[in-house]
Amino acid sequence: MAVLLLALLLGLFRETALGMVHIWTVSTTFNHAFLVPPIVAWLVWRRRAELAAVPFRPAPWVLLPMALICLLWLLADLADVGAAAQFSLVLLLTLTVVAICGHAVARVIAFPLLFLFFAVPIGEFAVPTLQEWTADVTVAALRATGIPVYRDGNQFIIPSGVWSVIEACSGVRYLIACVMVGTLFAYLNYRSWKRRLIFIAMAVVVPILANWLRAYTIVMVGHVTGSPMILGVDHTVYGWYLFGVVVLVFFMVGARWAEDDGPERALPPGGQLPDRLPRHALAVAAGVLAMAVGVHAWAWHLEPSAPGSKPVVTLPDGQATSSASETSLPWAPGFVNPRAEFLRSYQAGGVDIQVWLAYYAVQGPDSKLVSSMNHVVDPADRRWAYHETGRTVTGPDVPGFRQGTVRQGGAPSLTETQRYRVWHAYWIGGKWTASPAQAKLWQALEMLLGRGDHGAVLVLSTLQSPDADATLAEFARTRLGGIAAALDAARHTSGLQASKNPRGNTP
Repeated sequence: MAVLLLALLLGLFRETALGMVHIWTVSTTFNHAFLVPPIVAWLVWRRRAELAAVPFRPAPWVLLPMALICLLWLLADLADVGAAAQFSLVLLLTLTVVAICGHAVARVIAFPLLFLFFAVPIGEFAVPTLQEWTADVTVAALRATGIPVYRDGNQFIIPSGVWSVIEACSGVRYLIACVMVGTLFAYLNYRSWKRRLIFIAMAVVVPILANWLRAYTIVMVGHVTGSPMILGVDHTVYGWYLFGVVVLVFFMVGARWAEDDGPERALPPGGQLPDRLPRHALAVAAGVLAMAVGVHAWAWHLEPSAPGSKPVVTLPDGQATSSASETSLPWAPGFVNPRAEFLRSYQAGGVDIQVWLAYYAVQGPDSKLVSSMNHVVDPADRRWAYHETGRTVTGPDVPGFRQGTVRQGGAPSLTETQRYRVWHAYWIGGKWTASPAQAKLWQALEMLLGRGDHGAVLVLSTLQSPDADATLAEFARTRLGGIAAALDAARHTSGLQASKNPRGNTP
C-alpha cells in the first residue's frame, strides 16, 4: 500500500516530478541525479533484514507536517519556484513513508530517505559566490607568482591575454557531484557519526580547492605556452581530469579509515510483515490523498487565466526628455518574454537618466519576472558586460536597489570604455524589493489572495560618474511614487485575469 500511495502521489505531482527529470536531462550539473533513485532502492534493499524485523505501525500525527508541506508546495508552484516545489515533493514522499509505515521503519531506512534529496536539482544559487571566490584566488595566486594582473569584476588581464571566470568555472558541478558521492561513501564506510560528518565536510572543501587549482593552472599553462588551445575543449577535459585525480586521491585516503560493517543480520524466515493492514493505515492513506488532491484543486483555482489586453504603463512626464519611440538603451536588456516593455529618458541635474520597465503577468516557465534566465544585460549581447556591485541601503523614501555597472566591451580593457551605473528593483503588488527571493514570496502571497501574479522590473541607468549613485537616489526618491502609481493603474486596467474564479479578481 505504501508503494501504491507513493506512485499515486507521483502521478498527482507529475508536473513537478517531470520538471525535475527535465533538469537532470538538460543540465550537465545535475546529470548525476539519474543515479539517485536506483541508489536509494539499493540502499533500502540492503536493509531488508532489519525491515523484516521491525513493526509496521502508521503514524497519523505526520499528516500535520504533511499539510504544511503541501502549503509550501502550493506557494512554490504559484511563484513558479521549481527548486522549492521539487524539494517539497521529495519531502512529501519521505513523510508519506513515515506516515504509512511508522517510525521504526523510517529509522531503519533514514539514510536512503534523506539521500533521495540529492535528486532535487538545487545548488546553482552558489554560482556567483563560487565565481567570485575562484576569481579572487586565481588573481591572488597569479600576483603571488609575480604576474601583473588588472582585474575588472570576474575578468582580468595578464600580459599574455584576457581571461574570464564564467559560470562554468565556478566549480559548482564538481562540488554537487562530490558532496553526493562523498555522503554515500561516508555512510557505507564509516559507522561513527564523527567520521561521517568529517568526511562529508571534506567532500565540500576538497572540490572547491580542486577547482581553484584547476583555474590557476589553466591560466598558467595558457600564459606559459601562449597557446589558445587550452581555452577550447581541452579546457573542460583538463578540468575533469584534474578533478578526477584529486577526488580519487581524496577517496583513497578516506578508505584508509574505513570501519568494519560488523556481522550481517540474517533475514528471519518468512519475515514479520503483518498478515493484515495495520490499524489506521487506510485512514492515513486517505488523508494523504485528500491533501494532495485538495492542494491541486486549490492551485488550479488560483491559476491565472489566458492573457487579455496588453498592459500599458503610462510613465510620468516630469522632466522627461523623450518617449520610448525616441530613445533606446545602449545595450539589450536580458529579461525574457515580458508582457510589455517601456522606456523613457529623463533629466535630473543636467544628467540623462534612462528608465526601462518590463511588465509581467500570467507568468509561466517561458515568461517569469524572477528567473535565473533574466539578466540586466542580455548574455548574447557581447558588446556589453554587466557586473553587480551590491545593494543600496533601504531607506524611508527610497527602497533598496541592486546596483551594478554596465561596461562597453565583453572583456576588460586598460583603456577608458563607456560605462553606465545601473540600479534595478522588482515591483510586486505595489511594493518594491531588491531581493529576488522576497519578490517570489510576495508574488505567491498575491496569488493566494486572488490578485494575480502581476509584477515588473525597473532599471535605472546613467553614465558612470562620481555622483552617479547620488543622482539615481535622488531620482528614485522623487519619481518612484509616480512610476509605482502607473504600474498599479496598469495592473487594474490590463485585462489580465487574476484567477480562473472571477470572484477572485482584484476590482
